[in-house]
Amino acid sequence: MGQQCDNPWGRLSGMSIAATDKPGWHVEIDLSATAWADLVVPFSRQCRRKADWIECEVRGGRFIGDGGSHNLNELLQRFLAIVKTD
Repeated sequence: MGQQCDNPWGRLSGMSIAATDKPGWHVEIDLSATAWADLVVPFSRQCRRKADWIECEVRGGRFIGDGGSHNLNELLQRFLAIVKTD
């Protein structure tokens, strides 16, 4: 597993962003104490190239996303799109 973004804000907010050895990114955002706690978004995957991919879902009160090494911004934008449309 890669290095995890380990700062006080990240721990307090229920958000985890970690670099993985795929290489890529893993993002988890806790939604349990929010208006989106019961939201379910089915798993989806987009593979464009070997290093350009993204997959995400919302289940169990958590946004869970993984992506290629250049897809962190896309993962975060996907999260924002989900919570802004609900």
